[in-house]
Amino acid sequence: MNLSINLNKIALIRNARGQDQPNIENFALSAVKLGVDGLTLHPRPDLRHATPDDVFKLKEICKKHSKELNIEGNPFEQPNNEYPGYMELINFYQPDQATLVPDDTMQKTSDHGFDLSKPNLELDKIIKTLKSFNIRSSIFIDPDIEQLKRANDLGCILYTSPSPRDGLLCR
Repeated sequence: MNLSINLNKIALIRNARGQDQPNIENFALSAVKLGVDGLTLHPRPDLRHATPDDVFKLKEICKKHSKELNIEGNPFEQPNNEYPGYMELINFYQPDQATLVPDDTMQKTSDHGFDLSKPNLELDKIIKTLKSFNIRSSIFIDPDIEQLKRANDLGCILYTSPSPRDGLLCR
């Protein structure tokens, strides 16, 4: 089992304070020193958590220390003046994993998963694109039998997490 630490709350506290403390790079380097396998960020269009600049910094740390980078987010989020768009971040930084979350900009935190009970051609296309880039994709779902069948059709395998949600990893 690999451990990737999510640094969003560090970024959230830093942003709330309006300064560079706590410093996300220092926390990332501390986690690396403690032996984590990867670093995770969830940049959002409103920049309340991690920012695109944070993704750049963590990509450099992961590259230097041979750690995995996981970028979480809504794959349908479009660019704005300060945010390049989720898929643009993925295309540019080529993380080891992309975790797809169906949250919208106004949500405080992720609280539900994708509905896979019906075909979603746009999501299918995104997963295929990630596979073509050799990027693992993980998707949030609210599992039931129909969604699990659909996930199987997408090439996803079930893994469990300590949260009430389960995640699916598409290979």
